[in-house]
Amino acid sequence: MHPKKRHRAIASGKLPVSIALSASFVLIVIALSAAATQSSKSFLIVSGYLVISLFYSIHLKHIPILEITIVALGFVMRVWFGASIVKAPVSIWLGISIFLGSTMIIIAKRQTELSHHDRNFVRPVILKYSDMALKATGISVAVLLILTFSLWTVFGQEDLIEDRIFLYISCIPFSIAVGRFVYIAQSSGVEEPEEFLLSDHITQIVGVIFTILLTTGIFVNS
Repeated sequence: MHPKKRHRAIASGKLPVSIALSASFVLIVIALSAAATQSSKSFLIVSGYLVISLFYSIHLKHIPILEITIVALGFVMRVWFGASIVKAPVSIWLGISIFLGSTMIIIAKRQTELSHHDRNFVRPVILKYSDMALKATGISVAVLLILTFSLWTVFGQEDLIEDRIFLYISCIPFSIAVGRFVYIAQSSGVEEPEEFLLSDHITQIVGVIFTILLTTGIFVNS
């Protein structure tokens, strides 16, 4: 019934549920088997991700606040898994930044669904939020995100990066991008982050500058 989500493969009927379930089972077995060949840590992360995703789909997605937290945690676990594969350390500040960034995006999506769609067609849990609370929380999370990213540039991987000036400067375009996202989310709405990135030219320009500074700070000075 959702104006956009009804066009997804399973919702639209293009992909039969039976085939989707069968494919999911095969992919789960492959994922767990592949992770087991890497390390016990990798296997545990994938197993935990699977369990959390299962409980989210069954029940947790109907619980306000918790459903946002679970989705954001999933993004952190993906990065944690990737780091376990390449044996790279993950700074606590980077982990928190990823969690807060994911939370900010999810809040923006919930706010857009609440204010821009017919309330008869959105998930019941969306209606348990208030627009004012989502806006206030979104701003608070954005401020914390900028703070934790800044702390990562200072304390993250101190023993691997020598000259950190480019990392410090990257906080400026990062802050602009976050502020721009929050502004657009609270004025006209952001339902799909990729659509926002492809359509907002200011964020694209700032994003290129941020990427150059970040990569220079990490790879040139390490």
